[in-house]
Amino acid sequence: RALALGNKLDFGFNFGEETRATETQPGHIDFQMTTGGRAEKFIDFLKSIETSDYFIGISSIDFERTGSTFDGVINGRVFSR
Repeated sequence: RALALGNKLDFGFNFGEETRATETQPGHIDFQMTTGGRAEKFIDFLKSIETSDYFIGISSIDFERTGSTFDGVINGRVFSR
């Protein structure tokens, strides 16, 4: 949330199911994030996700232009030990 707000983006977040880690596989929690704002701010947001302390896999990004801004949905997974 702080990454989105720091980039001046609208933000919503929902967690999905949690899968606990095993001895051989990391755990993970699925998520869906909604966001909106200027395109260049969204690119800055994605760069900040890449350098965050969390290991995040993004499975899909869907965006729609609404005037001079974009609204989007990001689906992914946060991994844990």
